[in-house]
Amino acid sequence: NPQATQQEIEAALDNDEGGQVFAQSLMTSTRYGAARDALREVQERHDDIKKIERTIEELANLFQEMQLLVEAQDVPITAIEEHTEQVTHDVEQAAVHVEKALESARGARRKKWYCFMILVIILIVAGVGLYIYLKPKSSDTSPPPTQTTTAPGPVTTKA
Repeated sequence: NPQATQQEIEAALDNDEGGQVFAQSLMTSTRYGAARDALREVQERHDDIKKIERTIEELANLFQEMQLLVEAQDVPITAIEEHTEQVTHDVEQAAVHVEKALESARGARRKKWYCFMILVIILIVAGVGLYIYLKPKSSDTSPPPTQTTTAPGPVTTKA
């Protein structure tokens, strides 16, 4: 129908009965072969357009689902970013504390060696002092006098 409105044309294209209009015109046409080829091409194009339309709808649905997934992951991703920043800060602080601990350990080791050396010196001084105190005097080379005591003998009584 050459006087059809745009809405009627779209309704005819969306409706599968639109092919019947072309089929009827084929029957009345004198150029049956050319009309049949034209009808087949129009139907193929129509089918291709329908496939493209379905594909676009599927893509739109996929994008909507993807948007929902991205929005759902926004909160966990934000939390992960915050935790990452906190971990970075904690690691930096840990490095500072480890450095302080190493310095303290070095100082403690040094102090232990000082204490050990002082103890060795004290032991040496005490040993020398004890040796001097207990050492026999060199001017007195004779052995100390021994006292002889006589044991009382048996008492004899005459009767």
